[in-house]
Amino acid sequence: MFGVYDKMIVNYVRRLRKHGAKVNSKIVMGTARGIIIRKAPQLLHDRGGAKKITKDWARSLLRRIKFVKRKGTRKAKKFLGNEQAVADQFHDKAYNIITRYKIPPALVIAADEQFSKIVPVGNWTMDERGKSQVDLVGIDDKRGITFFPAFSGDLELLGPQFIYAGTTSQCHPDMDFPDGYVISHSKNHWSNEDTCAEMIDLGLDPYCRKTRERLGLSEEQMAMLCWDVFKSHLHLTKKILELLKSRHIIPCYVPPGYTHSLSPPDQFIQKELKDSNTSQFSTWYGEEINRQIDSGVPEDEVWVDFSLSNMKVLHAQWTVNSYESLRNRKDVLRSAWVQTGLWPILQGTFTPKKDVPRVYEIPSEENDEPPYDSESEYTSGSYHSSNEEFQNAESDMEEDIPVPQQTPAQTKKRARKVVLESSDEDLPQPKQTAVTRRKTATSEAIRKEQEDLENAIQQSLAATETCTEATGRMVDDRGTNSDDDDDVVIVKVQWVLMSNWVAIFIDHIWQNEKLSLFDATQCPPLFGKHGIKPIVKCTRTARPLRVRSVEGDGNCLFRCLSYCIWRNENHYELVREQIVRHFPAVWTQPKIQVYSKTWFLKKTKQYSHIPIKNYNLTVQEYIDVSEMAKNKTYGGSTELETAAQFLQTPIRVYFEGNPKAPACTWIVYGEQFVSDTTKSIILNWRAGNHFEVVNKI
Repeated sequence: MFGVYDKMIVNYVRRLRKHGAKVNSKIVMGTARGIIIRKAPQLLHDRGGAKKITKDWARSLLRRIKFVKRKGTRKAKKFLGNEQAVADQFHDKAYNIITRYKIPPALVIAADEQFSKIVPVGNWTMDERGKSQVDLVGIDDKRGITFFPAFSGDLELLGPQFIYAGTTSQCHPDMDFPDGYVISHSKNHWSNEDTCAEMIDLGLDPYCRKTRERLGLSEEQMAMLCWDVFKSHLHLTKKILELLKSRHIIPCYVPPGYTHSLSPPDQFIQKELKDSNTSQFSTWYGEEINRQIDSGVPEDEVWVDFSLSNMKVLHAQWTVNSYESLRNRKDVLRSAWVQTGLWPILQGTFTPKKDVPRVYEIPSEENDEPPYDSESEYTSGSYHSSNEEFQNAESDMEEDIPVPQQTPAQTKKRARKVVLESSDEDLPQPKQTAVTRRKTATSEAIRKEQEDLENAIQQSLAATETCTEATGRMVDDRGTNSDDDDDVVIVKVQWVLMSNWVAIFIDHIWQNEKLSLFDATQCPPLFGKHGIKPIVKCTRTARPLRVRSVEGDGNCLFRCLSYCIWRNENHYELVREQIVRHFPAVWTQPKIQVYSKTWFLKKTKQYSHIPIKNYNLTVQEYIDVSEMAKNKTYGGSTELETAAQFLQTPIRVYFEGNPKAPACTWIVYGEQFVSDTTKSIILNWRAGNHFEVVNKI
């Protein structure tokens, strides 16, 4: 219907499905409308043209590209890249953790949940040839529990966890479990945050304490826990992360979709336990039938009790027997480590590879994004056609596509419609009320205060030897969390990027260099490595195309810096602490003085009668009033400049604008570090209240 534009629409729809997005007729209609509005709006009926985008047309397009209705599957997704590349990255991560913290094999633990059927019958049996209906007792029984085995790198079994379905301990079987076993319950027997915390407190932590004591190690000796990325295990589950940290345990996550080859319990342990339980059930069932027949019960009246109260105890006994039998089977436990490629790391014979590429990322619980791509798309316009997928589709087309000519009548109709839509001068203006007049007066007062503040800051800048005439705008983001709506400060500064510049993104080499700036006893290992991105030559009109969003809890600036250093935003508290500690070292610098004094005087309502250059603001006074050492306190320009000085890296920020500072512009902090070869942290300040990491410009 749209000629040459149909190809662009089809390409975009196919790319949506390629990345797992939902596609239906409404999505196709929205996609088509966005593309046509961008390329040839005069074709649309509501813009004066003759083309209507209808549901029938969308369905026709889907039929033409052979798209049919399909049910989504829940199978674990594979990552971009081959299995060997994923395994190399996983092994590199495990090697770095073990070597950095000198973790002995006895404190390297592998654990994984598995579903265990209460009636553990197999699916196969022997029966007469050609029989169409093969009945098996218990094959339709879906009752079960979650069983959580764990074992160490020195081939020792830890106490496992049994998770039963119920809300109180009354759902537990009436039997005595061996010492070290953890018996828990949840509403549906699935592992959750609470049961996971019980396993750490009652199972993993006691084992680690005894092992440290047995080996004569410090109580703060780190241990490593290798498990999958089930939701309750994720590093973004704050309760679990803090609990592991307090118990000196570092999680090493198995990549989702690769537990079959990289999770040690998945190799042999789970199969051994299932086979053993099935064998014990079959033996018990046969003996139960024989016992009843021997006692005189007719064969057609034999009945086996499969009630939950009876089977739950029997199942617990079988599982304990199966698990305890593995204690003497060191060959099975060793094979599990060998099969996953972790055994050489435990034995100290592993040879690490250089420059291991990053091909996967652990998913984000807040963003609910696919594990192979956690970077959210960013578009500066109202329609998503400016993202990478659309640009790829657009690149397939010629730059200048001929647009069908309109008739004079259509042109006249379109011109008349545009005038009616855009003209407000002839419309009746609302009558000003007392409320309207008060709002106008308030806005005028705020504007005047901002002008006075700008003049005061300009005078302060002129008094310094390093600053010349201002050429742009900068906005301090802190203050939007307070009750004072006037805490947004507009400052004219000299270091706005107004000319061409080169964007060199940070990479894993930069990460390793910056780890040395932190205390080795507190600095966590790298969670992931940044890849090497191509150098981008930018102008002042450059815009972010892709960003990595972080949690908006008041720590967004520190979360962004944490992600840049460790590729993990959860070390924001350590970043905040280091920046606050670094305040005294940079406090006398002119920019720090301007940033901190401007915010402080406005916050304390003194900016109208105290010149900035005459006010003596101490570090402690600033920290106390801003509460910068406290969690969830917004960071602003003072913290950005201090972070740039601490990391010895320029920080470039794209200010997207807000109602009080609508202009979009780039600003650089730590400009003394800028050169044509310097790597930069690049951030986006969205809508004047949230920082994000820019991954593509």
